[in-house]
Amino acid sequence: MKRPKLNEIPMDPEILGKPGVNITMSEGQWDELLQAGYDAGCTLIEVDRYGGPVRAYRKEQVNQ
Repeated sequence: MKRPKLNEIPMDPEILGKPGVNITMSEGQWDELLQAGYDAGCTLIEVDRYGGPVRAYRKEQVNQ
């Protein structure tokens, strides 16, 4: 499965304490579960090989 262009958001340390669903992923990882979480508005947190957060992504909300 090809990873789409993701909407990167600022990596704020407070992001982990805010209400919502956070999903961690390895750098470059992509699969159906990550796609479903991203589409549902979850925050994806990319971690390095040591488990440290490096980037965060969340799909942009489109007001309808």
